[in-house]
Amino acid sequence: MSEFDYRVLGLEPRDKIVYETLYKLDKVSLRSIAQETGMNRGTVYEVIKKLTSLGLITFTQVGERRYYSPAPPEVFRELIRERRDQLQQLEVAAEEYIRSLESKQPVTGPGYFASFYEGEEGVAAILRDVLQTMRGLEKREYCVFSSERASKVIYNRFRNFSRQRVKLGIFVRVISDKPPSDKVILAERRQLPAGRQFLNGYTLIYGDKTALISVGETNTLSAIVITDNGVANMQRLIFEQLWQSLESASQGQDQSQSAQTPTPPPNDTAL
Repeated sequence: MSEFDYRVLGLEPRDKIVYETLYKLDKVSLRSIAQETGMNRGTVYEVIKKLTSLGLITFTQVGERRYYSPAPPEVFRELIRERRDQLQQLEVAAEEYIRSLESKQPVTGPGYFASFYEGEEGVAAILRDVLQTMRGLEKREYCVFSSERASKVIYNRFRNFSRQRVKLGIFVRVISDKPPSDKVILAERRQLPAGRQFLNGYTLIYGDKTALISVGETNTLSAIVITDNGVANMQRLIFEQLWQSLESASQGQDQSQSAQTPTPPPNDTAL
C-alpha cells in the first residue's frame, strides 16, 4: 500500500484502517467492519461518521440496517484541492492580518533595538528573518562571518535554508575559517589565513540588521540581533575591508549569472 499520509488531511490511522477495510469488502455492516478491524463498535461508528462527512464513505439503507461502501479514491484528490484552496485563502487573510498589526505597531525612537535568542529554534527564527528581510530589498545580498564549528550546528532546525535562499535569488558572500568545499549556488567564499581564524562565532549582516551567534562548549546556541543601520553599516565596512584583503575563493556563480537560477543541491551546504 502507498505511503500516502492520511494525517495531512486531518485523518487518523484508525480512519485509514476503516476506509481500506471497506475498500476491500464493500457494502458491509458496522458490525462486520468492527469484526474485520478488531475495533469496538463505538469507535467504528465515530470513524464512519467522520469519513461520511468528508465524502469518503457512502451507505445504503436496507430496512433498519445500513451497509457502508467506500467512495472512489479520487475523493482524496478533491480533499487535497480543497485543503490547498483553504491554505491560499488563509495566506491572503494572514497578509491582511499582518498589515493590520504592523499599522498598529508603535514607531520606535532612535537608538539600538536588540532581540535575544537561544537554542536551535531561536537561530532558525533568525534564519527565517534573513529570508524575510532580504526578499523585501532591491539588492538581495548579505554578508557572513562564518566559523567551521558554528556552521555545523546553526542550520540544524532549518536544513533547507540554502534551498530557500536560492529560490528567492538571494546572494551571499562569506568570510570563513574553513577551506572551500563543494560549490554553493549564489554564493562566494573567501577564507581567512592561518592565525586570523575565529573559534566559534557566526555573524550575519543583512539589511539594517546584524545577527551575532555564538556556540557554547556543548553546542548550545545563543544569539542577539541588533536592528540599527549604523551598526549594520559599520559591520559591513569591516567585512568589505577584510574581503578585499583576502584572495578570492569563489564557490558559486556571481550575481550576473544568478538569473539562470540553476537547481540547488539535494542537501544544504553549511556556509
